[in-house]
Amino acid sequence: QAGQAWTLRELFVNRRKVHQSNAGTLVEVACPFEARAGDALFKVGVANAFGMSDEAANRKLQASGTDRTTVRLELECRQNGYQQSTKTGIENESNQAPGSWTLYVTARVGVSVFNYEFSLGMLEPAVTVDMHPVLASRFSETGSTPFRLEALAAPVFPSVFIPPARLKEIRRELYSRLEQDGGAEKKKNIAVAKAAALAETRLQTTQDTGQTEKEELLLQVDSPSDAMWAFSQGADFVVVTLHRGAIHELGRFMSRLKGYAERVIWQLPFILFDQEVPFLLDAVAFLYKSGFRLFEVTNPGQFKLLERYSGLILSGGYRLFTLNSLALSQWHDLGIKRATLYIEDDRENMASLLTLPYRLTVIVYTLVDVMVTRIRIKDIVSGALLQSDRGENYRTRGRGGLTHISSETPYSLFGRLKELRRMGASSFMINISETSPDWRTELLGAFKADRNIADSTVFNYERGLV
Repeated sequence: QAGQAWTLRELFVNRRKVHQSNAGTLVEVACPFEARAGDALFKVGVANAFGMSDEAANRKLQASGTDRTTVRLELECRQNGYQQSTKTGIENESNQAPGSWTLYVTARVGVSVFNYEFSLGMLEPAVTVDMHPVLASRFSETGSTPFRLEALAAPVFPSVFIPPARLKEIRRELYSRLEQDGGAEKKKNIAVAKAAALAETRLQTTQDTGQTEKEELLLQVDSPSDAMWAFSQGADFVVVTLHRGAIHELGRFMSRLKGYAERVIWQLPFILFDQEVPFLLDAVAFLYKSGFRLFEVTNPGQFKLLERYSGLILSGGYRLFTLNSLALSQWHDLGIKRATLYIEDDRENMASLLTLPYRLTVIVYTLVDVMVTRIRIKDIVSGALLQSDRGENYRTRGRGGLTHISSETPYSLFGRLKELRRMGASSFMINISETSPDWRTELLGAFKADRNIADSTVFNYERGLV
C-alpha cells in the first residue's frame, strides 16, 4: 500500500530544536497526519537536499544559474592603413577612416567558429602594457546569455585605450550575435545529423518491414465484447486492452474471436503491478493456447514477460515513445513488427519517421489519461466529472484499484488525414474505448470524410515538438 510523505523541516532532541542528530538518538518530529505505534517511517531524501532553509536554497539556485555553453575568444586589434582605390581614391580593409582601429574577434563554440569585426574609431595609447587582464575581465561578464567564457587569447594586442562604454557595447553585441548565429548553426547541424541518421537507418534495414501498401484501420476497444462490432465496421485489426475486466470476459467471447485470431491484437496494460503479473500471464497463456499471436507491449519491461512464447507478432504502443530512428531500430531489434508513433509528436518529425522502412501506425483519435493514481479520490465516484480552477473539464474512471483522470478534450488528427497520407502514413488507429455507441458512429464517419472533430486538440502536431 502506498504511504504518505512530507518534508521534514524541524527536528527536536529533548524538546530542543536541532539541525542534526547522531545515529540511535531518540528524536521528535512533527507529523502532519495521523501516525500510530508500529508504523514504518522512512527517510527518502539525503541530508544536504533538505538541510538548507528556503532562503538559502533560493540563494543557491540563483547563484548556480543555468547550464552555460563555453566559448573561447581570440582578439586582435589593428589600425587601418591606406590602400589606393580605383574608384574613391583612398579605402582601407574595414571601410573605416585611415588611422582608426578595428577589433577582430574569433569566437569558438564547440567545433563552430564565428568571426566578427567591431569599429573602435580613433584610440589613444593606454597606460598599461598588458591588455589581456582588462579584456578577459570585460568579456567574462556574459550576463544572462547562455555562454561562459572559457578562455581568451590576445597575444599581439596593442597597448591602446578602448573606452569602457564602447567595450561594453561590443561585449553585448558579440554575445547577442553569437547566440543568434550559434542557434542557426545548431539547427543546421541537427538537420545534417538527422538526415545522416535517417540515411543510415534506411541503409541498415534490409528486412521488409516497411509501410503497408494497402491502407489499414485499427480500432481500439475496451472489451472483447466490442471486438465483433469493430470488425463489422470495417476494422482491419482490433486492439483489446488486457485489463482485469477484459480478462474475465475472455471465456464468454473466445469462441467467436478465434476466427479473428490473426486480426485481434491483445494490448498489455501500461501500468502493471507485481501482484497482477501472474493473473496477466495466465491470460496470455490462455490466449496463446487458443491460437492468438498478436500482442502489443506498452512499456519496455513487458518484453521480458513475453519472451517465453515463440512465434509472437509484437506491436508497440505509443507509450514506448517512438520519436526517432534510433528508438525504431531498438524496438525492431526487440521484435516489434509494428510501432505506434507518439501522440505528442509534430508534423515535421512524423514526416521524417514515415519515410523509414518500418511498419508504423498513427493514432488519429483517442482520449488521453493525464493522470493515473492508486490513491482514491475522496467523494469522487467513477464516471464523475471534475473541473479545474481554469475551467477545464476532466472525467474520472476507476478500474482495478486505479483512478484514471482524462481530459474531456480528445486528441484528434481528423481533418489532416490527407496530409498524413501524403507523408506516407497508411496505418491509422482510432481509440473508441470509453465512447458511446452514437459517438463511435460519428467518429467513423468523421474518419471516412476526413472531417475535423470539434473541441479536440492536435497537441504538438502543428506548433512543434517542445
